[in-house]
Amino acid sequence: MLRIVINGILGKMGQVLCSRLSRTEGFFLVGGVDSLEAYYDDEFIVSTDPAELLSDTDIVVDFSSPTGAAVIADSCRSAGIPLISGTRNLSPTHKAAILELSAHVPVLHSVNFSMGLNIMLSMIEKIPELVLSPYDADIMDIAGNRHSGSPSDSASEIQDILLSSSNSPSNNKATIHSVRSGNLCPEHQINISFGCETLSLRHRTLSYRANVDGVLAALNWLPQQNPGLYTMQDLLSDRQKSLA
Repeated sequence: MLRIVINGILGKMGQVLCSRLSRTEGFFLVGGVDSLEAYYDDEFIVSTDPAELLSDTDIVVDFSSPTGAAVIADSCRSAGIPLISGTRNLSPTHKAAILELSAHVPVLHSVNFSMGLNIMLSMIEKIPELVLSPYDADIMDIAGNRHSGSPSDSASEIQDILLSSSNSPSNNKATIHSVRSGNLCPEHQINISFGCETLSLRHRTLSYRANVDGVLAALNWLPQQNPGLYTMQDLLSDRQKSLA
């Protein structure tokens, strides 16, 4: 039984995770950490102090704020607890705290835990090495107007991958077009034109539950890894090797 603490448990993703973990065999939710309030009930504890919970847990899942992610990384380092983090918009200082933790325990950080999106990223990673002629990519980054950040971290990651070609960066182009409107579901469309053809990829997230599936996969995978900083791409690569 894997004992879990959620950092940011009172947030939207924290609440969805809380509900799913309580119904999933093999996981036990010890409680959560949140800056908003602390309370106790018959099922679990919510505390503003990470130290109150980390002595009785195997792993922490973090969906909080950049500052919250850095604080929980420091707490995990002191307790020797692995961390899965999906917190976005991290500054270099916040990233340094997570990197420092990964020298001692396994850490997985991803800006998106959707299995579908990460499979698409795995496909995109092959493009710079396989497409030898210069290409022009357009990345449509679509979300509702309540979505934080424009462009999204996922769109920026796609752009970084497409510009990592061995060709001169001036020969390959990858432009992000962000749309924030109404209650649109998060979606990424990539059109890559080269030579006399166009390659198109599209991923759409219909619910936060898509990210929860990825977190559960990470919970099953990360505790068996050595100390280091991992991504969902590492998880997928490992899964692919096990099936070969």
